[in-house]
Amino acid sequence: MKLIISLALLFSALLGAISGLIGGAAAVAIFVLIFPLIFILKDFRFGVAAVILVLPLANITLLGHIPGLNPANVLIAVTFGAFWLSHMMYHDPLVRLPRIIWWRYILPIGLATMVGLTHLRELTPLMIFRVGEEFKTPVNYVLQFGLKPLLFVLAAWLIGNAVRSSKHPERYLLAFTTSLLLLAAVLLGYILWSGLGLSVIGGARARLFLSPLGLHANEFGAMFATGFAVLLFMLPALKGFATRVLMLGAIGVVLVALLLTFSRGGYVAALAATLYFMVAQRRARLALASAVAVVVLALAAPQAVQDRFMTGLGGGSEGSHELMSGHASDDELTAGRMWLWRQTFPAFYKNPVTGSGLGSQAWSDAVKTGVVRTAANHNLYLSILYDTGLVGMVVVLTFFVSVYRGFKAAAQNPATPPLIAAALQGAAAALVGYGLMSFTNSRFWPQSDQVFLWFMFGISLAYLPAELVRRRASVPAAA
Repeated sequence: MKLIISLALLFSALLGAISGLIGGAAAVAIFVLIFPLIFILKDFRFGVAAVILVLPLANITLLGHIPGLNPANVLIAVTFGAFWLSHMMYHDPLVRLPRIIWWRYILPIGLATMVGLTHLRELTPLMIFRVGEEFKTPVNYVLQFGLKPLLFVLAAWLIGNAVRSSKHPERYLLAFTTSLLLLAAVLLGYILWSGLGLSVIGGARARLFLSPLGLHANEFGAMFATGFAVLLFMLPALKGFATRVLMLGAIGVVLVALLLTFSRGGYVAALAATLYFMVAQRRARLALASAVAVVVLALAAPQAVQDRFMTGLGGGSEGSHELMSGHASDDELTAGRMWLWRQTFPAFYKNPVTGSGLGSQAWSDAVKTGVVRTAANHNLYLSILYDTGLVGMVVVLTFFVSVYRGFKAAAQNPATPPLIAAALQGAAAALVGYGLMSFTNSRFWPQSDQVFLWFMFGISLAYLPAELVRRRASVPAAA
């Protein structure tokens, strides 16, 4: 307590000095960023809860960012420092990271980053303008593709340690739900503020409508679909009528936000999770209720949502699609992705075994000639194939399979609290849904749209069965 009081007094003095030097607004912004650090130094679990709340919003640009200072990165760094200090002082056991994450995920990403560095000199200023500033310099490239993704892994590991040391680990699921609702509030608030109708924002040529928020509609769709799956599985495990009503309300808000992303990939992921839920529960009444709810929701959805989902299937009034390039042929069903894949696939033959480096489409012949004007593959599996080759394809996919099995094993562990076990089952369903939507979206290294999956991965680390941990652990617990 004395430490907290002393730090508070010191910080108050610093805040006053900053206010006098650079103005009150900047001082308040710095205060909002730094004030929670006082509590994190006291108990790193405050920092873990803050990371869960802030990380999904890290790329939201609507309110602006302080240049060079990302709140989520600061929170993760400080939380890690506080946690490691606590470990050194009290020698608390560490949650172990499975060995498989090192050599079947982090190592391939690291090697692909090193390969990619050798290709940056092939990019012209015009190509960099088309594919993104992250390819401009080696430093930008390494930070964006090699180091930034590791923050998700670090955040997951910190969550695992916080959950293991907590007397009430279910509270981290409350933080998870709150974070998801905050993200939904941002999206819904932005749509209301825009004043545009659903037929406008749901049009195939309006796919960049949400981009001013800092994320693409499909990224929002993946995040909401993942969160929906976890909340859906938690619902039967909750006790008390009021609690279940609140959860139903939260699920409703998330579903509305998902529908308004107009992300067909997100719709598919949510539908897959719902079907998974119906099979996993093995309760006829619950399965029937879920099926009826899905049908009612589909029928009650605005016409713009129905049109968007049916685009390319003989429905929908919109005759256009999201153009991957000015040369894209008319392809409503995949929004031009089939054309994109045909143009970029020849690049695979240059290095079919080991790949051409992370983000390799940026220096493919299709981009060099200007036929394709994006570094996004719009297919997670092709992204793995192009960047890491056939070897990396096998290695990385086995990692994702291992994560799925880890979710299932942790959920079935008798030591896992029932609510967390249900949430982990939901994470397994969410991963299946994410895998399906990834045929038309995403990349394989950690991205914003995976954030809720990484949160659940962290929770699963705290409950992996002992024999599984011994077989897959990277280091001794006291290392």
